[in-house]
Amino acid sequence: MKKLLLLFLFFTAFANAQSGSISIVSIPTEANPGQTFDVTFEYTSDVVGTYELQFVPLGADDQPIWGQNVTYTNEPTAINETAAQVTVSITLPEDITLTADLTSPAVSWGLFGKIAGSAGDIAYLGPYPKVNVIAAGSGGGNGGGEVVTPAGTIAFTTLPTDLAKGATFDVTFEYTSNVTGVYELQFIPMGEDGQPVWSMENKAFASAPIAVNETATPVTVSMSIPDDITLTTDLASPAVAWGLFGKIANSSGDIAYAPSYPLVNVTETGSGGGEVVNPAGTISILSFPTELAKGATFDVTFEYTSNVTGVYELQFIPMGEDGQPVWSMENKAFASAPIAVNETATPITVSMSIPDDITLTADLESPAVAWGLFGKITDGTNDIEYISPYPQANVVATLSLKNNVFDANTIFYNSTAKTLEINTENMEAKSLQIYNISGKNVLNISNAKNSSRIDVSSLAKGIYIVKSEAKYFKFLKR
Repeated sequence: MKKLLLLFLFFTAFANAQSGSISIVSIPTEANPGQTFDVTFEYTSDVVGTYELQFVPLGADDQPIWGQNVTYTNEPTAINETAAQVTVSITLPEDITLTADLTSPAVSWGLFGKIAGSAGDIAYLGPYPKVNVIAAGSGGGNGGGEVVTPAGTIAFTTLPTDLAKGATFDVTFEYTSNVTGVYELQFIPMGEDGQPVWSMENKAFASAPIAVNETATPVTVSMSIPDDITLTTDLASPAVAWGLFGKIANSSGDIAYAPSYPLVNVTETGSGGGEVVNPAGTISILSFPTELAKGATFDVTFEYTSNVTGVYELQFIPMGEDGQPVWSMENKAFASAPIAVNETATPITVSMSIPDDITLTADLESPAVAWGLFGKITDGTNDIEYISPYPQANVVATLSLKNNVFDANTIFYNSTAKTLEINTENMEAKSLQIYNISGKNVLNISNAKNSSRIDVSSLAKGIYIVKSEAKYFKFLKR
């Protein structure tokens, strides 16, 4: 898997911003071995690309356990501003392991889904719906029990920022939810990253049912902290402050978390004042080079919105197979500067440099598999929003290709028909050449401007590069 990822990165040179969404409309909650059932989802996308569905075991954290999928579906997607429904038939193998017989770390079966463009993954299902696989004749598994994927929001409206030991105080939050469930609040120590320190005990807890609620509705909850609570100034590492964790959930799992957890200063006397409005905002990458030479200086362009002042932060840091930063490894470039209250997304371009002695992507040690860009906005105390997904870059000794990539509106690979689809109105090149991963020329297209579809079904499975005199495009033939 690592080798495949590195090869992809090696032949990709520039990422344009891509955005979209994918969500489940209906899926059976029970199924039998060998059964065929329908899954309906909807998506939006501002680029052509593909969707991918995998029926795969899920762990206790509701995340896929990779390498154990039993079905795989991959089809093209079109530019789609309005969510359109797609129905796909999925067939389970006769010898699939029943849910009750799954071995650790797997605890259930579920459906992983995403949409992707030429520059990488655009959006994932969230959460991944679960399906209980049971033996035929056991009273279920008829494909029934269609469910709507739980979705919702929770955000704090007001909370005291200064409290005395033993205080009773009110918290106001609002939520939306398309299912019934519960909310949960915990007054708990927070680390430097603004996240709960779960190894330390919470000192106040509140939970109650929530109803289906399309319009955000304020809820006020009274909470009390004990007389012997540790003062903020006396908290032991890794805790640096007290804060309020909040989420909504149903019987299938967590639905949504507060976008940032507000912090509270616990003192001997406390004023109880300082009501706060929950910070909210967005951050997304517009452009980022995906191949860099050692010692390179490069530009990153992103845009953000925020309802509070704060700072942005970018880190060029090793990434694991899950696409998340490997925090135990050192970042090699860092940028941070203030942000203003900004209702309309505004592009910002930042120059960053990596050192001459940076480790090449091919030489990274486990658990790292690639270099990538972590990014977030914060109000100076709590994180507001993160880039998703984090774009990746292949670090090489010297650049092997120019950053001249055909965009997806000019040429793309249709994995179903096994053809290259060419928009002849956008294609400027007169001829194209196709090379395999070893650099061998395997196919020539002499009249590209008049060829809207090229059959590549005869090519062996693997990675290919389509080149003109000025641009190139890569695709994977499965």
